[in-house]
Amino acid sequence: MTVESPKILHFDTLPSTNSYALDNLQRLEDCTVISAEVQTAGKGRLGRKWVSNTPNNLYLSIILKNIINPEVFGTFPLYTALCTCNTLQLYNVMPKIKWPNDILVNNSKIAGILCETKSSANGCIVIGIGINLNQEIGCLQQIDQPATSLNIILQKFIEPSLFQKALLDIFFGSLPAYKAKGFAQFNDDFLALLLPKLIDR
Repeated sequence: MTVESPKILHFDTLPSTNSYALDNLQRLEDCTVISAEVQTAGKGRLGRKWVSNTPNNLYLSIILKNIINPEVFGTFPLYTALCTCNTLQLYNVMPKIKWPNDILVNNSKIAGILCETKSSANGCIVIGIGINLNQEIGCLQQIDQPATSLNIILQKFIEPSLFQKALLDIFFGSLPAYKAKGFAQFNDDFLALLLPKLIDR
């Protein structure tokens, strides 16, 4: 089974990696990754703001095309959350998933996932991932819920390029099996990380 190989486009500044990906969806190739040092208009689920105006964190979007299995299409937030947790576990932290798209460590948000589509582009999905790797305390205090950053947990600088490589290796390494067989093969691992469902604020 062929493993997809991503093409990475990196920018110093973007309003939002998801917005850029959606705006350029037709011309960008399948498995393109858009990343940015900073975002000036980062966004989260339900129109919330994602504080992402400082460098040395991870702000990226993955473009996937030709997703014809509806079950696969609908479970990308779960698959991406699991891949993100698996990457964080490489750093010896114990993440949990707060349904449907937040990653927590020690009951504080460290990452978020935003999957978006475009009505005119059937079978295409944009998967946005934001992770606090080296976030400043002042920025964390702007978030409307308890939040943390990997550098604060580990008390050292986290190299963004190494974290990004590890995340993309995990994401794209399992992607062919996920697309072929669906999410059921990952379900037990996902449920082991899932917090009891709470009413979303």
